[in-house]
Amino acid sequence: MALTKIASAMLDGDAGAINPPIDVPALITTNRYGADTGGRTSHSLTANDSSDLDGLERYTLFVGNYSAGTGDDTVVGSTYGLGVSAIKDDWQSTPVKGQMHGISVVTRGGYSGVNTGDPFVFGGGDTAAIVTNTVQADSDNFAAILEGVSYFMPGGAQVAGTKGVRVQLGALKNSISLGIGVLAIAAEGPLGAAFQAQTGTGPTAIGTWEEFLAYYTNFGAGAYKAFSVNQLGNIVMDNGPAAAAPNQKKMIRVGTGGAFEVVNSAMSAVIASVSDAGLLTSAYAFDIPKRSSAPAAAQGRLWFDTTVGKLKVCEDSINWKTVTTS
Repeated sequence: MALTKIASAMLDGDAGAINPPIDVPALITTNRYGADTGGRTSHSLTANDSSDLDGLERYTLFVGNYSAGTGDDTVVGSTYGLGVSAIKDDWQSTPVKGQMHGISVVTRGGYSGVNTGDPFVFGGGDTAAIVTNTVQADSDNFAAILEGVSYFMPGGAQVAGTKGVRVQLGALKNSISLGIGVLAIAAEGPLGAAFQAQTGTGPTAIGTWEEFLAYYTNFGAGAYKAFSVNQLGNIVMDNGPAAAAPNQKKMIRVGTGGAFEVVNSAMSAVIASVSDAGLLTSAYAFDIPKRSSAPAAAQGRLWFDTTVGKLKVCEDSINWKTVTTS
């Protein structure tokens, strides 16, 4: 049987190795029905749900697979609840334009608040294109919300110039205490960024991100933003909620003049900076290291001798001189 190469691979949960793109059989022989000239689908399942408000799930189509397993713990020997294959004719060399996608999901939801008069209430119901629920019992293999791979193959073959990216979302591996929200693996070839965010460009993408990255701790009561990077590349770090840890938030950034700057807790003033030439500047005063014994001598080194109450400096990498004051 002819084999069709598709980019579909995942982490091997047993050995932790990475499988290459796999060969799968061509489409199962079946009757082929195409959409007529006035239609857009060959088959349609439509549900008009007028059921009572009993709070139970509703499906237009439900696919269930209750299996004892295949005896093979690799991706090529898996049991699947549903298989979807979308392959463009002569995809390795076709001159015909057109996107190809495996699944198209369009979702609309909402809550008008007609019973409360307030549409902005908790419990009105979320809306999501896809909802997943993954649970794995005792095993040394991976559990994940999603595993996948994307490849660019010149001419549809895994040759020089091939590039590949593998991704897991919500990856868990209990034996090594691994829990990762997003796992990006450079599978093949020189690649760009493992994670990238950018402001929109063009007529259909004109949005902006207030922050590139943000980390909140103690979600809920007492929550605070411990770390964030805004769209200018400024990094803000905090050591606790303002009430419990005042004046502990700081920002580091590259200023408009090119200096590396540290900004105060109020985000209102630069308290220290280093110029491109290496000049260190403080908005207040420098706290000279205080010691009771001399450190190793080095030219230009400065310290405060607490034994005699004097400031000392080394000019020749050998001797310490006392700085006299009037």
